[in-house]
Order: sequence, then structure tokens, then C-alpha cells
Amino acid sequence: MTMIKRYIFIAFIFAVQKISAQHNDMATWVQAGGEFDLPKGFTLDISEQLRYNIETADPYRLLTDVAVGYKINKKLKTSFEYRYSSLADSKYNRIAASLSYRDGFGSFDIGFKTKLQYGFTLISGEDRSAWRNKITLKYDELKNINPYLSYEVFYSIANTENKFDNIRPEAGIEWQISDTHDISLYYMIDKPFNENDPLTLYVIGLNYLVKFKV
Repeated sequence: MTMIKRYIFIAFIFAVQKISAQHNDMATWVQAGGEFDLPKGFTLDISEQLRYNIETADPYRLLTDVAVGYKINKKLKTSFEYRYSSLADSKYNRIAASLSYRDGFGSFDIGFKTKLQYGFTLISGEDRSAWRNKITLKYDELKNINPYLSYEVFYSIANTENKFDNIRPEAGIEWQISDTHDISLYYMIDKPFNENDPLTLYVIGLNYLVKFKV
């Protein structure tokens, strides 16, 4: 009986440590950008995003994104992306290549995007590479309003260990104000795992997009 009590006590201490090692924070992500529809199936996307964590010591991140895409056909699109991130205490660069698929099924659109990204800092050489896969289900029967659900999985690619380490479930609404102006509002959980002292973010986000045809 004494041995059983000892095992129960050890299991309790371990569970408390696991719970206490997980941190949560609320965040807001606000983004504004432009989408340029270029000749011969090419696109250019430019955006600026502010990410603000309410309680953490590193409260904000400013992201500048530039992406050049090519529409292979009505369902497939490839894109090459660059991001410059300015954090409260550091800066880093990221390049990425992605392939997106989208198709309609009755009242729904389903989309899948796979992305391979390589992030780095010029000073420290820190590597933040990952393979990301995202699936999106969108309801498109409402006029100018499209509710959607999405789920994204991150697979970290590192010199020491490759592993799944992050998920992002998301629910939101896209509102087409006009032919050239879109707004989307969403709620997302940014949840890391398989790492020490993970920080889970509960994000309320707002995106504003202006479309141009060249």
C-alpha cells in the first residue's frame, strides 16, 4: 500500500508540473494588404501585420509579407513568399514556397495548402524551418459572407530533431464589402506541443484586403 501511495504521489507531482509548464495568453493579429492580379496568371500580394500578445514579456511582432503567385489552373496555385519579422527584441527573415488547391462541393469550398518555409536570422543564424499543411472548409451559399473552418499542422525541420510541434484550429467569417474590398474576422488557437514550456495563444484576428487588377 505504501508503494502504491508513493506511485500516486509521483504521478500527481508529474501532472502538476506538466500543467504548470503550459502557459496561455490572449492575442490580437491585425493585417492589411493588397492583392494585385497581374497578366498571364501571376499575382502579387503585399501585406503588413501586427501581432500583439497581451500578457507575455515579448508583446508584439510586426510582419511584412511579399508573395508572388502563379495560377496553374482554376484549382491550383503556387506561390513564393518572403517575410520580414520585427520582434520586440530581434528580427528575422523567412522564405517559403507553397502549393494550394481549391475546389467546390455543393454548398462548400474545400481548400488545401502545403508550404515549406525556411526562417533565419542574419546575426545568430537561428533556423526556424517548417513544413505546414492546412485544410479549409468554407460555406459559400450566403451573399457576400463566407463562414469557414480551418486546421493547420506544423512539422518542424531542424538539425537536431524533426517533429510535429504546432497546430492552429481556426473559425472565421469572410465579408466581401465590394468587388475590391474584403474583410475577415477570425478566432484561432495557436497551440505548440512537443516542446518545453509551450505558450498557447488564443487569437482574435482581423484582416483587410484590397484587390487590384493590372
